[in-house]
Amino acid sequence: MKLLGVSKSTITRFLETVSPRYLTVDESGLLYLDRQTFRRGKLTSMAKKEYTPYRKLLINGVQALYHDNSALLRKRLGCFFKLLPYINAEYNLICQPWCVEEQRLDLVEPLSVTEFCELCHFDRKHWKKYIKEYSSISFMLAGQEERFWSLIPADGNPSRERIFINPYILYQGSDYQTVIRAGGFDPIVRAISWPAKS
Repeated sequence: MKLLGVSKSTITRFLETVSPRYLTVDESGLLYLDRQTFRRGKLTSMAKKEYTPYRKLLINGVQALYHDNSALLRKRLGCFFKLLPYINAEYNLICQPWCVEEQRLDLVEPLSVTEFCELCHFDRKHWKKYIKEYSSISFMLAGQEERFWSLIPADGNPSRERIFINPYILYQGSDYQTVIRAGGFDPIVRAISWPAKS
């Protein structure tokens, strides 16, 4: 509770939601991840086939993400785990479930902002509020501020934005630099396209 800065009731609700499928608590109160769902360390090529599709969480990015944000924003990050089945492996783009293994960016069909809200059980009428909150989530990594996600208009259409997740948090694809460029995480692109933090 102290590490995450959340209340006991929040921890209790979280444990009720994820136990015993993803997390177990032993008699002494220690938490353990379910080994069928989570693996720590490098996967062998055999394990990669067994756990396909898998997603690689990068511990430094995830820890910084939780450490550098308020309790409200950390609470919003819980939805991130619900989105894992909707994140394209190559581009870190939140997309329709049938596109998660697509290798061509032009064939990846992004989730709309309202579909994102529905997945997270947010009121669609307040989508602008949620987008603003998620857009304000950032973290420091190697002395540089990084954003949790970026919103990039699809084909120049601002009403159909693509939501990219920062590859320093999660990545499975073959070239994270592609995500950095496509998602506007590149420092030069970022200076032009990212709104000022409010």
